[in-house]
Amino acid sequence: MKKINSIWYFLIVLNLSYSPFSMATFSTFGICPDKFLGRVKKVKELSNSEPRKMEVQFEVLEKYKGKVASEKTIQVVKDGPVEFEVDQKFELETRERWLCQAKKI
Repeated sequence: MKKINSIWYFLIVLNLSYSPFSMATFSTFGICPDKFLGRVKKVKELSNSEPRKMEVQFEVLEKYKGKVASEKTIQVVKDGPVEFEVDQKFELETRERWLCQAKKI
């Protein structure tokens, strides 16, 4: 019985780890291939999204790894752990349009 509970727990954690909601701040297992220094150019609330999300557009100042263009737009949960304001600088790790990690500079 204990082995079955452990397997279910693992599968639930694995499933939650790869949902779009968790990708807002998820950084494990090397699934975030892009890393860069960016300056916030624009912050926009996305209407009709659940959970409520924001679209944040960055000017890429420096590329550290991955294929990052001169501008990058990501989506984050509106009331998530990181707040973005125009002209702030962040060191970011992303996967496509999802934020994995952000460090304010």
